[in-house]
Formats: sequence, C-alpha cells, structure tokens
Amino acid sequence: MSQFNGLPTAVVGAVEPRRDRVTIFWILLGFFIVGAATVSPLDVWNYIVKGIGFVLAFGYLIEMIRGRTHVATETILFVAWLTWCLTGAFEQASSFLFREAWLTSFQIWVLLVIVAGFTDSRRALSLNLVAFLLAAIILGVYSYATGEYHAAETRGENARLEGLTLNANAFGWIMLLAVVALAYFWMLPARAKWFKYGILLTGFVAAGASEILTESRKGVLGMAFFFVVWIWMCYRKTLKRNILMLLVVIVLSVLGGYLGWQYTVQFGGGHRYQEALDTFSGRRTSGSTYIRLENYRLGWEMFLDNPLTGVGLNGFRVRAPQGDAAHSEYVEIGADTGLPGFILYFGILWVLWRRCGKLAKYSDSVHVVHVANLTRAVILTILALDFGRWNYVDKTYWIILGSFIGFTYASWRDLRQRAALQPTGARAGDVPAARSVAGPMAGRPGLPEPGYPTG
Repeated sequence: MSQFNGLPTAVVGAVEPRRDRVTIFWILLGFFIVGAATVSPLDVWNYIVKGIGFVLAFGYLIEMIRGRTHVATETILFVAWLTWCLTGAFEQASSFLFREAWLTSFQIWVLLVIVAGFTDSRRALSLNLVAFLLAAIILGVYSYATGEYHAAETRGENARLEGLTLNANAFGWIMLLAVVALAYFWMLPARAKWFKYGILLTGFVAAGASEILTESRKGVLGMAFFFVVWIWMCYRKTLKRNILMLLVVIVLSVLGGYLGWQYTVQFGGGHRYQEALDTFSGRRTSGSTYIRLENYRLGWEMFLDNPLTGVGLNGFRVRAPQGDAAHSEYVEIGADTGLPGFILYFGILWVLWRRCGKLAKYSDSVHVVHVANLTRAVILTILALDFGRWNYVDKTYWIILGSFIGFTYASWRDLRQRAALQPTGARAGDVPAARSVAGPMAGRPGLPEPGYPTG
C-alpha cells in the first residue's frame, strides 16, 4: 500500500497504473506525431516520417509478441469497413485511383492500430497531446519567421496562413487539435496558477488568432463549436452550482466572440463568410460554397444509384465535374462505400461515444471522467465538421482519434477488471460496483486518482 502525505492511497482490487520506463518507441511516437502534423506534406520529410512509422510498426509487433497489446473495437470496425470497400471494385471507374485510395486507407488502419495500441499499453495520452502542441508551435513559429502572419494581416483575401502544411485548411485543423490539447491540460490539476491561467490561456488566444488568419470557415466555426460543447460536456454541473463563474464564462464568451469577429472582418477573410451567406440565400450561383453544395447534390445522386456498394473509393472524385473531393465526410463515404460502409465507418465514432459515456457514468477517477467528456466534445466537433471536411485518409485525424481510443479502451478495461476483483461478491463485469472499490478517497483533491498514469 502506497502512502501520500501519510494517507493510504492503495485501492483493494484496483489495477495498478503502468509505470513502464520510457522506451525508444514511445519517444518515436512523439516524433512521428510532430512530423505527421508539420512536415509530412514536404517530399523529403515525408519519407522520414514514413520511416519512423515503419519503425513504430516493428515496435508494435514486438509488443504483440510479448502479449502486451489489446485490440480496440474501433480498429476491428475499421478493418471491417476496409473489407467492405473492396466490393466497390465492381463499380469503380478508375482501378488506379481505387487501388491508391484503398492502400492509403489500409496504411491509415495500421497507423490507427499502432497509435491506439501504444496509447493503450503506455497510457501515453499526455505525450500524444504534447506532441500536437509542439507541432502547432513549430507551424506558428515557421509562419511567423517567414512573414506569413504579416502577409495574412496586410494582404487580406490575397493571403491565407498555410505554413509547412501547404494548405490553409490543414493548418487550421492543426490549430483546432492544439486547442483540444490545451483543453486537456487545462482540466488537469493545476500545479501552478500562472501556468494554467497564463501559458494555457495565451495558447488559446494564439491558436484562435492563427485559425482566423487561415480564413478556414469550418476551422473557425469548428473551434467556436468545440469551446461550446467542451464547456457543456465538462463544466455544466460546475456552472450550475456557481452562478458567478457562469456569469464570468458568459461575459468572456461574448467578449471573445466579438473580438474574434472583429479580427475576422479586418484580417481573416470576412468576404468568405459573406460569399457563403450569399450562396445560401440564393443571391450567388458561383464560388467555392456553391460548388460544394453542388457536390453534395451529386454525391446524394450517386448514393441513390448505388446504395449498397457505392461507386468505390475515389469514385466520387472521378465522376465529379471538377474532379474534386466532396468536401463532406458524409457525402464521400456514403457515395463511395454505400450504406453498409457508411454504418461501419461512423460506427467507429459511435462505439467510442458509448464507451466514453460509460466511463463518465461509472469511473471513480476524475481524470478519466474528464478525458471521457473531452473525447465526447471532440466527437461532436468532428460530426459537425464532417459536413465540410473529410478525414478517412487524414493522418492527424486518426492520430488524435487513435489516442483517445487507446486511452479510453484501457481505462474501460481497467474499470471492468477492478469491478471483477472487488471483494463484495458482485459478479465479474458488474461495472457499477467499481465505484465502491475506491471508497471515500475517490476524487479528493490532492490524492492520486485511481488509474491516473503516473509513470
């Protein structure tokens, strides 16, 4: 039994958190995440990132041989989706593009297995999110040093922040992931007030300003949406009990929204929002928003023509007049893989949502509950953004999702084991009984949380 300030902290029947030493593969995972989020679009660096990925795959194979890995349900659903996608080979219009998309998706599945597996076995969620923050800092520093920030502020609609990603929307996506990471560290117990209210708050502002300068409409709206659902999922009970804090949050939200909009109008491509409003109101029949609406209509027609197998991976892009993506995960997955593929693919998010709901309900660890609710906020943000972006071949999307899958899967498995080992005579798998295992010490400030990764 361990001691903390003279108090016993061991839990009868509790599964001890892993305290493995930091291995080379763990360190390489951090480098891989940083590389995937920053330099992977560059030709030479892309091969270096892939090389690190191969080493990680070898390391994960070692973990499998040693019997230290577990397969999450989401990875099984992904491979089931990949298998179903093969039926689209009978409808595909370009065998080369179909094969390319399928092989890329297979590589994404390997990436998901590795990230989820390492996060599961090492409880490396903090490491993964630190890597995303480091990637965002590298992108920001590079763009500032090359004058992109100044150009975006002075040239308005003629310049968008892209940086090393070579794409403004991709840059904005990384900034959104950085905000997710900042939200995670914001919820950890504050070791120093200046860190929580100084550095982290500065990071929120810097990421928001960078997002606006990308002129990515879905990025800006997605970041605003994430803040709302994060506060709702993680802090609504606290705000209901504390009226003063609720008023402070409302005032800060209104002030932040107003300043953000003024900054957007002045520097961040307000004309793009006006174009979208004009298109939706019928006053405009050209531009990017109009083209995307036409793609949605075309994708729906493709789905109705092939509701079972779809038109094959990359099939939408072959048949689209502009040869472009649908700019919607729902449209592209539905048109390319049919209804069964649609259900299997989005079933990944459904399984993760269900697990997080159970953790939030039954776990006695404040940290695990916070991560579960944060994950649900991320899922809601993804579902909202999927009307305007697609993710099935996006490395950073599956890295962040795989990180949350691995951590929540490990936490749920530990919770079930604790319920099975608790001494009350309850049946194995009686998860609600796990709350009584930790006793009155659970959740008390200053005490290590059961299941919290300390090593």
